[in-house]
Amino acid sequence: MTLLFVPFAAWLAGGPLSAPGFVKLAATGIPSYFAKAQVALPFLLDVFKLPQDLFQLYIPTTIITGKFDSMVTAMNLLVFALLGAAAMGGFLQLRRRRVLTAALAILAVTP
Repeated sequence: MTLLFVPFAAWLAGGPLSAPGFVKLAATGIPSYFAKAQVALPFLLDVFKLPQDLFQLYIPTTIITGKFDSMVTAMNLLVFALLGAAAMGGFLQLRRRRVLTAALAILAVTP
């Protein structure tokens, strides 16, 4: 979730990230998050040559994003447990047509 702050900060600074910028963000951002976000974000702002003052904007937003992040983590854990239980009980059946229909619907709605 906090990786999304870097494209927002770039947009706010007046230079939105390009497609290669997003690839660079994934390549440098994901490994840098093995440290805490308070360490990784100043590093990423420096990598993308963004003003370090934008980090002061990040700090108050952690109240909102932290709550959302906790909710997504809890939902992920619940879904993973239910899918695992369904697969172990033999209730999980993958139907290619339904999976393809769902994937196409997700691709159509995402933009």
